[in-house]
Amino acid sequence: MKFTLVRKDKKNGLHVRLKMAELVMQQLTADNARGDVAGLRRWLLMSNRLTSYQHIDRLPVVCPMAELKTDANGNLTVGRMNGVVLLSVSRQHDPKVLWHMKQKAMTLPTTLAALVGSSGESLKVLVRIGRP
Repeated sequence: MKFTLVRKDKKNGLHVRLKMAELVMQQLTADNARGDVAGLRRWLLMSNRLTSYQHIDRLPVVCPMAELKTDANGNLTVGRMNGVVLLSVSRQHDPKVLWHMKQKAMTLPTTLAALVGSSGESLKVLVRIGRP
């Protein structure tokens, strides 16, 4: 199974990459060498959230539901569905509650992964709903 990573460059150009799900999960669980996720979390703690985070464009958007591709006009189109949906629980400020919800989600047989979001205040749960 492949996940799609979508990122915009400085000129607002769209970059789409397909990566194996296992590799994406490894990258999500370990912050990269630049420390983008850790930097975003520090900024969220220290800021009043009225200014924009300067490195947010470095973080790709992960689309686990489908293998996306761009057409001749540069628009995103669906190439293949993965049979996976993303469930999100937002605005949970207590890390202990997030950890407990993550552990509970991982016990369910259809859960592929449960991760704390980049903000540190949300839980992202990947659930298989059908065959790819």
